[in-house]
Amino acid sequence: ISKTGRATCGAIVYNNGDYDVAIIISLKQDDTTIKTWSMVAEVGNNQFEKYYYVASGHEYQVTATAQVSSGGSLVRTYKISSNVVSY
Repeated sequence: ISKTGRATCGAIVYNNGDYDVAIIISLKQDDTTIKTWSMVAEVGNNQFEKYYYVASGHEYQVTATAQVSSGGSLVRTYKISSNVVSY
């Protein structure tokens, strides 16, 4: 989070092309989701970066979820979360 309150929320994902991969990036404020972005990972390297202005006096955390599907059926889900940041 920058001094002006701009939170950078991102994820780097590699898709080898065997499956369809959907990426969901969520920004939480004090354990409540305040913003969510959904994207599709193309084959190869993917770098997603989203921005959101946050208010001071709170704690923030970013979670990135990869939903791996085949033929429309969910195969696997991966999730990773950032450290909690106070702003």
